[in-house]
Amino acid sequence: MRIQVNNISFTYTNQSGVNSQSLCQALNGVSLEILPGEFVALLGPSGCGKSTLLRILAGLLQPSEGEVRLDGRPPQQALASKQIGWMAQNPALLPWRTVKENIVLAQQINPQNGRTLLSTNELLILVGLADFSEAYPFTLSSGMQHRAALARTLALGAKLWLMDEPFAALDELTRENLTDELLVLWEKFQPTVLWVTHHIYEAVRLANRVLVMTPRPGHLHAQLEIPWPQPRDESILKFPTLVLKLRQMLEAGINQ
Repeated sequence: MRIQVNNISFTYTNQSGVNSQSLCQALNGVSLEILPGEFVALLGPSGCGKSTLLRILAGLLQPSEGEVRLDGRPPQQALASKQIGWMAQNPALLPWRTVKENIVLAQQINPQNGRTLLSTNELLILVGLADFSEAYPFTLSSGMQHRAALARTLALGAKLWLMDEPFAALDELTRENLTDELLVLWEKFQPTVLWVTHHIYEAVRLANRVLVMTPRPGHLHAQLEIPWPQPRDESILKFPTLVLKLRQMLEAGINQ
């Protein structure tokens, strides 16, 4: 799915009708393009509007100015046709449903989308939860809950994955293992991915391209192509040129 963002701004208001007042300008003049199948990381300081931008792309918020097109259509149309997969920090599994039932729910609400749709059992195997299909979320570790949430995202067969720091709350080892597995799935299904992160190493390890945002009101300060092929291992820590360059871009954006 191609993402086209043209000069969007967004301001939160108190939503009181004719007497509405601006509370916070989150984004100012953001323009970007992401090609189909590209894996792009969005890097920036806390509160710079990264999550707001994802919500606009998901059709959950309407920009105050500018426009967004997903394959030439408004985001709301892509959302209605279940072409957008969303994964946040909180797995948000339904506690009264088993792992399998949580995944089945995504397929039940999206029965017509067969682009990458796999059976529930295939999805459970893909994320390493085949032995826990009848378990309830409260019996699972955080890492296993995030695996289940990833399987639920995959169950939609969406062409666009919007990932809002989905593994940020996990320990470092679990986080690295899950990102490795996610890369395998991305290479298998080739969705367009926009990955929000505060973690410079993670951005370099995962993305084809990294976009750097300024503090609020956020706009794009710089971008950096990552030339290394996938998979990338810990060797990026031994050759920190790009990591250092991204850090400098981030600091320059904060201090501008």
